[in-house]
Amino acid sequence: MRVSAFRLFLLLLALFALAACSGKVAVLNTEKVFQESNAGKAGLAYLDDLSKELQGQLIASQQKAEAGKNKKAAQDDLQVQVRDAQQRFGAEQQQVMNKVSELYQNAMESVRAKGRYDVILSSDVAVSSSPRVDVTKHVIDEMNRTPVTFTPLAAQPEAAEAPASGNQNAPGNQNVSGN
Repeated sequence: MRVSAFRLFLLLLALFALAACSGKVAVLNTEKVFQESNAGKAGLAYLDDLSKELQGQLIASQQKAEAGKNKKAAQDDLQVQVRDAQQRFGAEQQQVMNKVSELYQNAMESVRAKGRYDVILSSDVAVSSSPRVDVTKHVIDEMNRTPVTFTPLAAQPEAAEAPASGNQNAPGNQNVSGN
């Protein structure tokens, strides 16, 4: 019921936006953009590889802990490694989402400007729309024009240099874009 009320709210909001603009409107399937764009696919593959790597490390540590003589110390160490792995994965996941979201926003704005659309609505809130106003493929194509790579946060120069410099606010030590 709560989801339905939220969707109704979004629909009403979209209708008010349409009434206010009376201009050119497009719809966009956001889920499809993230699933089918090169950036979305690369981000998922990167996170999948990282997950497998971290799981492998944790399994090896668990086996070492089970075989060791000081099981309490090994278990404590394993708990720390699990926490660190979770934190690293969360940070990496945030990095991926930031990059893909920024690319998505830029592509959507580019398509909106080029197509002279006044409004682009999510296909989730459009009760019905013509396929001719669907700009999903255009946004995917626009995103695919920009290559994106994901590197581990620890391997990025900004992340490695900032703590060593002692002044994280110094020019060149800030990572504003999430890249």
